[in-house]
Amino acid sequence: MITKQLIERIFSAANILRWNDHIRPFDFFEIDKQAHKMIIAYIIAKFDEEDNKKIDWINLIEGAIFEFFHRTMLTDLKPEVYHEIMSKKKKELNKWVLRNLNDDIIKLGKDFTDRFEQYLFDEEYAKYEKRILAASHEFSTRWEFGIIYPWNKMLYGINTTKETVEDCVSEFCRCAKSYNEQKILWLFGFMRSTEISTKMGTIFQTTENHGFRTYVYSSNFCIFIFFRYESL
Repeated sequence: MITKQLIERIFSAANILRWNDHIRPFDFFEIDKQAHKMIIAYIIAKFDEEDNKKIDWINLIEGAIFEFFHRTMLTDLKPEVYHEIMSKKKKELNKWVLRNLNDDIIKLGKDFTDRFEQYLFDEEYAKYEKRILAASHEFSTRWEFGIIYPWNKMLYGINTTKETVEDCVSEFCRCAKSYNEQKILWLFGFMRSTEISTKMGTIFQTTENHGFRTYVYSSNFCIFIFFRYESL
């Protein structure tokens, strides 16, 4: 059951700014980033299926939801602080996240909360889908950074950030055949056809030569995922 409290939790991400310590030509919001990440995950998973990889789509959808909730609790942490804590206190941090999300997600049922806990604490659970989502996160971050970098070249440490972002993307390209250069170029070409509306959310549009056009308002995308999941 999707409750008012849960919807409010989802849309709290619409008020969480990203890159807020950098100069930005427009605002980046966490809910946009998560929608962007989910779309990229879908594309990568379809590429992997073309390469005869087996994708558990329920695990992928649920994993995206779990990671979305996780990020809404922790996204105010600077990345270096977040990664430092996760490297040393991952178990304790995940317990804190679950404890503080419990009132929001309990109405989705015990099975859902149990899978959420398993996703966070069992390294082997949905392992391949976790990797797809990790890659999607890095590609989405790379897309955002590509926009803000020209505005921040004078900032101290910006080149270190650039190297970190590029290294993370390159690591996924090296480790998986499906993320080859041609497909990555297509992926970023797809994302660069994005039209941005600062008030209504980001519209992701496929190009005409792929035979269809799809518009997804990211400010509504995450809630759409929930309604779709509930209907499965």
